[in-house]
Amino acid sequence: MSLSREDILNALDLPTEEVEIPRWGGTVLVRAMPIASTRYNLFIEKGGTLKSPLTEEEKMRRRYVGAVILSALDGDTEERLFNWSDAHDIREKHWNSVLLIATKAFDLASDQEDDEAAGALADLELAAEDIVVEEPAETPEAEPEQTDEDAPDPPKGE
Repeated sequence: MSLSREDILNALDLPTEEVEIPRWGGTVLVRAMPIASTRYNLFIEKGGTLKSPLTEEEKMRRRYVGAVILSALDGDTEERLFNWSDAHDIREKHWNSVLLIATKAFDLASDQEDDEAAGALADLELAAEDIVVEEPAETPEAEPEQTDEDAPDPPKGE
């Protein structure tokens, strides 16, 4: 069967997993973090000003909050639980709970290899092992050329 554009775009192809959040007293369905989200990238970078750009710590916090917004799903509908307007409220939650969701989303995203891709990667690794890199032969360092500025002054009287 040939897939249509809609079939492909609507396919739930990112892996999901239930994550226990002890402080919240239950589980959250987490989807692998979509890698190329323009909105996510803008969320991480915006917020600073020219006089006061975002610190690396603030960008890191935004990465985790953004991952929760994109990856926490309703267990029944598999729709996103949060939207971008919830960012401030998510930051007010217990940080370890936020980290549990975000790190699972990143972990699931990094495990998205199917057997064929994993086999191709293994082939590339084997091919890379066959590449021999020869070290250049050591050559004695040539003495730097002496310029007129470097030449010693002629003895006086000559």
